[in-house]
Amino acid sequence: MKANNIENMKDYLGDDFNLNDRNFVSCLDELSFWSAPFGIKLLDSISLKDVSNVLDIGCGTGFPLLELAMRLGPTCHLTGIDPWKAGLARMRERIVQYAITNVSLIEGVAENMPLPDNHFDLIISNNGINNVQDLDQTFTECNRVARKGAEFFWTMNTDASFKTFYETYKALVIERNLKSVQESIDQHIYLKRRPVAEMKTRLIASGFDIRSVEEFSFSYRFANGSAMFRHTFIRVAFLDSWKKLVPPHQMDEIFIELEKRLNEISERNGELQMEIPFVLFRCVKI
Repeated sequence: MKANNIENMKDYLGDDFNLNDRNFVSCLDELSFWSAPFGIKLLDSISLKDVSNVLDIGCGTGFPLLELAMRLGPTCHLTGIDPWKAGLARMRERIVQYAITNVSLIEGVAENMPLPDNHFDLIISNNGINNVQDLDQTFTECNRVARKGAEFFWTMNTDASFKTFYETYKALVIERNLKSVQESIDQHIYLKRRPVAEMKTRLIASGFDIRSVEEFSFSYRFANGSAMFRHTFIRVAFLDSWKKLVPPHQMDEIFIELEKRLNEISERNGELQMEIPFVLFRCVKI
């Protein structure tokens, strides 16, 4: 065996992670409760054999891209793409701290990827596809950059997510004769979480064969509505879009009452439970 190959095989032996290093410790709490259930199912499903080039669409701050990069090892190269500049900056910090050498990052959108044709043998996206602006163009681009026979795994929470919240929200605006708001809520759900049947149709039209669509679910549990509305991730990821569904001059009134009704539900049930059903698509470029 050549000397350089021997050195490559033992390069991990020199690691000396400092658990008192502020930068390293800041990276340990690396993923939110929200992204973990989706990502774990994705990681459990993909094959790690004969993978050389991987693309992660909507890679965010690095989960599950960096976990997959470490599992696959240095013989595989992974590329992440995301329009979130700050998220990519955070991932670059983690890449340095983790001493990962097989990842490249691109600031960009899935609808127009600066990547070569027929390059990737595995494409993944952890709840990121449903956030693109143009689904058909995204699937077309995925097909373009994928090799024939490449696998495409991605997760998506369905339109039944946060069902208790949306039902309470719609009941309230119906009582207030805010028909336009009810329509806005329905449109919001549709645009963020397209029906699975529609996604299948779009995938097939883009040149992918759907091998399986697995269904899963987890619960987001809160003590009450007050706790949910003040949860940092809810405020960052959802609350702003929820507020924009009502006219600004009615927002305070609606959300005060909405919080009250969610608290009443939690009082009856002992807690406020939001079910998050999601699906895992396994597709192959034909």
